[in-house]
Amino acid sequence: FFEEDWFKVFPFSEWEVQVDDVIDRGDRVISICRQRGHGASSGAETDLTFVQVATIRDGQFVRIDNYLDLGEALEAAGLQE
Repeated sequence: FFEEDWFKVFPFSEWEVQVDDVIDRGDRVISICRQRGHGASSGAETDLTFVQVATIRDGQFVRIDNYLDLGEALEAAGLQE
């Protein structure tokens, strides 16, 4: 997806996603992630922290929601910060 679609629209000379922490709550998994990169043309740096809340049923991911705020993500997952 990223190589064939994403980077054609948003080209980066460097790009990485790092998972900083994972909170396992059984059918919900919260991943705190950081995305960094440099624009291919502009050289502009990007650094974005985001949180993914994955819902799992029968060992399969059935939904992944993205948040820019940890508190909102924990609330959506039914957890308190």
